[in-house]
Amino acid sequence: MIGSRWRPPLRIARRTARRSPGRTVLVAALVAAPVLGATFLDTAYRTAELTPAAEATRAMGAADATLTVTPYERIEVYGTGYGSPAEVGQRDVQSVRPERLLPAGTRLAPLPARGTVRLASGDRVTLATAVELDTTDPLTAGLLAVRAGRLPAAAGEVALSPKMAERLRLGDVGQLRAAGRPALRVVGLAAEPGCRSCRLAAALPGWSGADATGEPGYLVHLPAGAVADRQLQDRLAAAGVLLVPRDALLHPERWQDQAV
Repeated sequence: MIGSRWRPPLRIARRTARRSPGRTVLVAALVAAPVLGATFLDTAYRTAELTPAAEATRAMGAADATLTVTPYERIEVYGTGYGSPAEVGQRDVQSVRPERLLPAGTRLAPLPARGTVRLASGDRVTLATAVELDTTDPLTAGLLAVRAGRLPAAAGEVALSPKMAERLRLGDVGQLRAAGRPALRVVGLAAEPGCRSCRLAAALPGWSGADATGEPGYLVHLPAGAVADRQLQDRLAAAGVLLVPRDALLHPERWQDQAV
């Protein structure tokens, strides 16, 4: 039931709406705009507000750390980034064997390689970000979030982001073609947690011909008894290799302003 104090203003509002419907629509829109905007910003904020554990999984899957081979012979580590003194020499990153710098029994898995690929389905042709990732490796779990179906597990299989599937008018199953490559079978919809609106296609390494240029990056799984601590980070930094332990994302306050 409407209280008596609201009846007079409601009668005035009804009379105004009947006399000037255009003005009423405009006022309603002006009132609704900030409300909808605030709702959108609140939703976006809450979506972006991840726990440290979720951020760590987004960045490094199930690995103990990530490792990056830099072009410098020595680096200084700052939190999760690095710098290099001006006098430090450079080297060919492909000549570095990071496994030799790590504890015996350490396993490395390449971080996703990226490129651009032209995809076609029927008369629909579009460009996509190609992601090459060994989705069968447990270390990569969490780098892609499955929305429907499953991740690729064999050659010739591909997963599309929902935006990419929408663009090609495909669901979580179907056939498509990549320029200069064999036909692909869509087995699922998957997105990177950090970019749900991106148009990407993900499959096992080698499917798109993406060239892994730049600084080589790896997911790191340490053997039992080994720890991704500052001592290991310092030793790698002295060889120009950046190690970002999972703990640096879980507890960033422990690693801030840390320089070797």
